[in-house]
Amino acid sequence: MLYFKNWTFLLISGNTQYSVLFKKVKELQKEGKLSQRKIAKKLGMNRDVVGRYFKLDVYPRNFSEPIYEKKYSSFIRKLWKNGERSAKEIWRKIKEK
Repeated sequence: MLYFKNWTFLLISGNTQYSVLFKKVKELQKEGKLSQRKIAKKLGMNRDVVGRYFKLDVYPRNFSEPIYEKKYSSFIRKLWKNGERSAKEIWRKIKEK
C-alpha cells in the first residue's frame, strides 16, 4: 500500500496505485526482457497478480481496488482543492462523514 500522501495524489490524478502498477507491468511485459517473477520482485508485487495482469489488455477499473478509494475520492478531491494537505485532517473528516 502506498503512503497516504501518495495515495491522495493518485486519487486526485484519477489513477489508483493498482492502475499505475498495471501500466508498469504492461510496459515491462512489452519490453520482453524480464520474466513475470522478476517483474513481481522488481515492483514488489505478488507474482500471481503479475500473471493476471499479463493476461489482460486493459485495466479493469474495479479490479481489487479498495472500496474507500471509490467512495471517498470526490470528497478527498474537494478537500484537496480547498487547500487541505494534512493526511490526519483528511482522515478525520472522512471518519466524521
